[in-house]
Amino acid sequence: MYPWDDYFQLGIERQSTWTKQLRQNKQSLEKWNKWSIDATKLLNNQQVISHRDLDPKNVMWHHDNPRLFDWKAAGSINPYQELIEVINYWCDDGKDQLNYQLVEGMINAYKNKYPLEDIQWIPVLNSGYAGMLGWLDYSFKSSLGIEASTDEEKDIGTHQVLITMEKLFNYEEKTEGLLNWFMR
Repeated sequence: MYPWDDYFQLGIERQSTWTKQLRQNKQSLEKWNKWSIDATKLLNNQQVISHRDLDPKNVMWHHDNPRLFDWKAAGSINPYQELIEVINYWCDDGKDQLNYQLVEGMINAYKNKYPLEDIQWIPVLNSGYAGMLGWLDYSFKSSLGIEASTDEEKDIGTHQVLITMEKLFNYEEKTEGLLNWFMR
């Protein structure tokens, strides 16, 4: 579990602008944190080596060929967890909703490598919180000056705290739609 209470106390002491949001959302953060931990335990038995941050900003195209960069998050991950994270990055409609035509294309391409029958989708979807919670943890540390040394880095951390909390709530909405889509 991430130390949400500690961040809250430090945020109060340092008069951080996000303390109200953290107080209001701490229960949700703890719930998602528990879900992601439980999901990771279930999904750890099947792992692949992956980039693990296939956000469009980390892909450059050269003559219709992708070039991946920013490999600092690379490591092992459950392939279905990776699928959910890639869907979250690449199938967004620009309004924080999923474009299910893009989701279907992604799923069909994925089926060429991995079977999608008998997948426990609830833990897979719950594992999708892990990356965002990890980023939120890092952003809290940056905002509080634990992982940042300059005021500019602290300001970026503060901005990322607010954005990431919003993305977590958007992801919760997306998981409901994805679960319904997978179970059809």
